[in-house]
Amino acid sequence: MRQPVLIAALLAACAFAQEPTAPLRRNEVSPFFGAGPIANSPVITGAPYSAEGQGQTVQTLADGTHITSPLLTWKFYRDSHGRTRVERPVNVNANESTPQIVVDITDPVAFVKYTLFPATQEVHSQHMDPLAPPPPPPTAPTAAHGEQHLPPESLGKQTFEGVECEGTRTTVVWPVGSAGNDREFSVVREIWKSDELQLVFLDKLTNPRTGNRTQTLTHFSREEPSLDLFQVPPGYKPAGANSSMPQLLSKVEAKYSEKARKAKISGSILLSCLVGVDGVPTDIKVLRPLGYGLDEKAIEAVSQWRFKPGIRDGHPAQVRAQVEVSFRLF
Repeated sequence: MRQPVLIAALLAACAFAQEPTAPLRRNEVSPFFGAGPIANSPVITGAPYSAEGQGQTVQTLADGTHITSPLLTWKFYRDSHGRTRVERPVNVNANESTPQIVVDITDPVAFVKYTLFPATQEVHSQHMDPLAPPPPPPTAPTAAHGEQHLPPESLGKQTFEGVECEGTRTTVVWPVGSAGNDREFSVVREIWKSDELQLVFLDKLTNPRTGNRTQTLTHFSREEPSLDLFQVPPGYKPAGANSSMPQLLSKVEAKYSEKARKAKISGSILLSCLVGVDGVPTDIKVLRPLGYGLDEKAIEAVSQWRFKPGIRDGHPAQVRAQVEVSFRLF
């Protein structure tokens, strides 16, 4: 009988489980989509998608001059397990046609958040609390300066990118003197949202003080995004001085289950684990299963692996790592 050959490799997709998350860097632009597709939303499963978001602001001066901001583009991804990825522009300069990009990945399966900096091949990570409660519902706006928040107005339903959305218009009226103004003015916001997908497809803000801002969600697809989009690419290093990745010192080969052997199953299993300061992997979770009893065999083997712990700021640090166990019958 031919024996199975099993290959297990530590991926480069491991990063420090450190606090806090990476702060915004100088001149970094917070995405227009802060109330849109992904930010501050609970984990949504069973609704995969990918899309491109575009945002731009046009400001009109008193003499009629129009100032148009650069057209900024975001990319959004969500898989069936609720993992999300946002590619957002930073360090935006009106004279640059291509801004730098920062990538935010949230993985509720592995309980980890990543911030990738492609320009420097660096990664920040933060361990997620699986027991954390969902974000509280938005509270009613308060009139801090005497402004008047009118009741929301329903705009009915409309289809965007083949998705039915419901529109809502909110208006805030600023009476004379409420903001140093000698005339009354209004700030109007129009949002078209899919309750099914929990996505905002169109967000228009008309504000006489800051200009008219429009953000749209386009190139929408319901296809399942590749799992690679939610992993740290090979070659990325933890941000910070005197830092290093964990190193695999020893491993135990996984064994085939009888069920998988009889079915002649081959493939690979992706797992996530926490490598402690003692080099022992714990909290092992299956990210990409194979079934046939092989998932359990992979967890059993990885639990016996030993690592040289990662280093942060010159000291051993707990690391969230992704490892792959491959099963091949020859």
